[in-house]
Amino acid sequence: MTRPTSVPPVPTFLRAGALAGVLALVVNVALYYVAVAGGFWDLSIQSPAGGPITVAPVAIFSLAPAIVGALLAWVLVRFVPAGLAVFQVVALVVFVAFLFPPFQLGAPTGMVWTLQLMHVVVAVPTVVGVLRAVRGA
Repeated sequence: MTRPTSVPPVPTFLRAGALAGVLALVVNVALYYVAVAGGFWDLSIQSPAGGPITVAPVAIFSLAPAIVGALLAWVLVRFVPAGLAVFQVVALVVFVAFLFPPFQLGAPTGMVWTLQLMHVVVAVPTVVGVLRAVRGA
């Protein structure tokens, strides 16, 4: 895909990332509480950062990557030939890379699959929001 003839301004991408992030935050926090209530979220499992995986990191890591991803998309679309295609490849690589850590936590299977679903919940609206921002939808 080639670079669009006019690149939407940064606030368009920021808005897309924020909307995607808020959507991901709401859905992932709900998934977290369902998993805790269902008994398949183990609060004794330590994250790679060293603390338990509570609702706060779930919320932060739902919102922040969507905003950062959307801003990265703007930079790529603005300054790199075929920047949108590069963004899509980067998004796919990051998504695939984040599929592996949950399996290394030693967490119960239900928690691992919930974490995997949470990654999808962040990735999909972020990429869709960026695509809409670029296409002016």
